[in-house]
Amino acid sequence: MYQCENYFLIDATPEDVKVRLAIVHLEGKALQWHTVISKNLENQQPSWEEYTKILQDRFGDVCDDPMAELMKLRQEKGVNEYHEAFDAIISRLDLTEEYRLSCFLGGLKHEIQMMVCMFRPNSVRRAFSLAKMYEASQP
Repeated sequence: MYQCENYFLIDATPEDVKVRLAIVHLEGKALQWHTVISKNLENQQPSWEEYTKILQDRFGDVCDDPMAELMKLRQEKGVNEYHEAFDAIISRLDLTEEYRLSCFLGGLKHEIQMMVCMFRPNSVRRAFSLAKMYEASQP
């Protein structure tokens, strides 16, 4: 969905074209699903917002709660792995940089968190950079 939204944004795709454009790219189970949905909707085309909700209901996780995932996220391996997991979750949320930074710092291993906080980073990018430097300096 994220890729579709980005494409539509870059292309300035009109709302009434989005669903038809997405349908062209469906394959396999998604295409079968669309065929059934079209019949159920009596070939009336839903809005893009309605279509994505129906699609999410069918193919999305039952308990998709990225905020809960973010609150549970803790660094267990290296800083890079933690940052990748953090980015995967944060990309599904609309949070301020200040809140993202707070969440990022809160999930770091305690010793890394303390060192990074000493430098009072003002962005996740800066906190990540400091955390990588600290991790690299440790034997």
